[in-house]
Amino acid sequence: MIRLAVLAETSREIGVLAAVRQRFTTPEDINDCRHGAPSKRPLHGPAIASAIGLETIRQCCPRFGAWLSRLEALAA
Repeated sequence: MIRLAVLAETSREIGVLAAVRQRFTTPEDINDCRHGAPSKRPLHGPAIASAIGLETIRQCCPRFGAWLSRLEALAA
């Protein structure tokens, strides 16, 4: 698990986030309902994305990585 100093939350709250992540193969699979999708939980997403960087996100999220690759190919 990636530890994020950018989160000023309590250990319990970080543990809750980690537990949710561990229940799924990739972060892309965390989409159990329309209101619970990651896009509906913006509080931590930007800070986490900034802290871990695009390459880590691409490695952890293969569908997102493939989509970015397709966009990059269009730009080339």
